[in-house]
Amino acid sequence: MLVDPITGASVLAEATARGYRVGAPIEHAGSRPTVWIGDGSAYEQILVRPARWFVKALFRMHPDDAGPMMAAHEGRMRELQHACDALGRELMIEIVEPEGMSFGEGDLPRLVHAAAADGIEPRWWKLPPLSASDWSGLEAALDDVRSDARIIVLGGGQDLRSFDETFAIAARSPRAAGFAVGRSIFVDAMNAFFAGTATREEIVEQIVDRYSQLIAAWQGAAAGETIGVRT
Repeated sequence: MLVDPITGASVLAEATARGYRVGAPIEHAGSRPTVWIGDGSAYEQILVRPARWFVKALFRMHPDDAGPMMAAHEGRMRELQHACDALGRELMIEIVEPEGMSFGEGDLPRLVHAAAADGIEPRWWKLPPLSASDWSGLEAALDDVRSDARIIVLGGGQDLRSFDETFAIAARSPRAAGFAVGRSIFVDAMNAFFAGTATREEIVEQIVDRYSQLIAAWQGAAAGETIGVRT
């Protein structure tokens, strides 16, 4: 479970008390280059967190970033990796497109390979949906540096029916660890709730249904089957 430590502090505390496997972001939302959420170094901030929490950091980066921007990304990643290594914490690194830029074929494998070759070794890379070619490129990039990292697939807010194709490409990869989908599951339900056209009970049912569909679709894709996600 990944929970924002500011807006979701009470949820994070309850999940920790119940013994769930939880993590919290360390980056300030929307920052580019990445800025830590609080004062002090990554080490200082991670040190005061429960040892069982894993650490997540999002980087809005692109291979076409100018030299100073790319150097800032790389420096932050090194700082974070060193802190997690020193404190024995698991690390999740998320990469998404910066505003106004888009990933082309091969861009994500290149970014991950460059980071991994620089000693960045998260437990998980959290990445946008990839083409079959980019999945192969990513597997080769991680194999090249003998990385043990696995990949979590982002939803990116795409239509629910698009996940059949996304999962068919991803789920059978030995590097795949699962998916992290939010908006595609809950945005329609929450909009209906705030518009007064759905009750709390109805939106809970819709969110559960959509999440269950995606779980079934992932498991089916891993077995070579297409379940058929509906809206």
